[in-house]
Amino acid sequence: MNQLHKYGEKALYYLSIIVMVITMLDFHHLRIFIFMSLIISFGFQTFMEWKYAKESKQYILNAVSCGLIMIGAIVYVLL
Repeated sequence: MNQLHKYGEKALYYLSIIVMVITMLDFHHLRIFIFMSLIISFGFQTFMEWKYAKESKQYILNAVSCGLIMIGAIVYVLL
């Protein structure tokens, strides 16, 4: 794990928490951004692990999680 991975992951984590709190308290019609922040976070994690730690194959699990969250977002929007 390099510095970019560490700082990027922390920044996306805090941004996700802020987005979740704001959308849950004030802007109920923007709840799709909760899914979007999770997709961006898992996407970043997947890319960084694919780029720097290919031998662990952990990025495959993150990619699958990201895909499942995307499916959940689509179902949420359609319902």
